[in-house]
Amino acid sequence: MQFAIEQAKLRPITWPVLGVFGEEDSSIPVSAVNAFEYALNSNQTPNEVYIFPRVGHAFANPSNARFAVTQTRDAWNKTLAFLEKHLKSA
Repeated sequence: MQFAIEQAKLRPITWPVLGVFGEEDSSIPVSAVNAFEYALNSNQTPNEVYIFPRVGHAFANPSNARFAVTQTRDAWNKTLAFLEKHLKSA
């Protein structure tokens, strides 16, 4: 019943959550990201969760051998839009 545990742990979060993940991240599998997003949605926590295809952990780190320029640019633009949307309304 991992979902029930995660949902309970996330229940206190009432502020908007942004999640940026790599599809090939071996430390945070897509199934865990999906469970995280499902728990946030079940708790009615505002969120935007993105899973970028064909990239792994730390894909936005330029010192990483698997640095992904295109996905990093997209993730950065999504982050700026998220902050613009939620900080302006605060």
